[in-house]
Amino acid sequence: MMIDIEQVVASPWLYAVLVALILTDVYVPILPSGTTLIVATAYAATHETPVYPLLLCAAASSLVGDLLAFILARATNRRLSRMLAALPRVRRVDDGLRALLEQRGAHTVLVARFVPAGRCIVTNAAGRTRTVPLHRFVAWSGLAASCWATYTVTIGYVNAQIFDTGWLAAAVSIVCVLLLGLWFRRSASAETIVAQVSGDRTREPTEYGHTAK
Repeated sequence: MMIDIEQVVASPWLYAVLVALILTDVYVPILPSGTTLIVATAYAATHETPVYPLLLCAAASSLVGDLLAFILARATNRRLSRMLAALPRVRRVDDGLRALLEQRGAHTVLVARFVPAGRCIVTNAAGRTRTVPLHRFVAWSGLAASCWATYTVTIGYVNAQIFDTGWLAAAVSIVCVLLLGLWFRRSASAETIVAQVSGDRTREPTEYGHTAK
């Protein structure tokens, strides 16, 4: 039995799966939300199905997932603070992330979206930072969600136009995202977040943009 790809990429079930993955990705970073979005975009583009619904769905789901995680973190702030008090190293990491959010909130939330597990950790820290109001985080997260969705869908769409074969476009797109992720991971901004998360202060960039040794 042949599978009608056009029906699959236009099916409400595809969007339901995509929404579920992106919503829960903020709690479980290993879920393949980005990969699913790329594959869906590549197949949609090669079968001349509009990709903008995928982009809007991904951006909206990402924003909603962030807001839910932010509100949950704020509601459980006292309990989490008591838990962190017993874990000095984790507490230092948390304090560092919250300081970054107070200094460069929009930039930190945006960069974290492209760092493995960054969305989960930074959103949680933002929710427990009282100096970060909800309306400000909505703006930061909206920008980050839009950039991530546009970046991911664009890669899938461009490769679909080049290769004109769904599986090949999807495979090349995934490789492109991985390579770009490795390159971005080495940027000064990403190194700052990773240094905070890992607790390795020697990896924080210096004023000249290089990591301290």
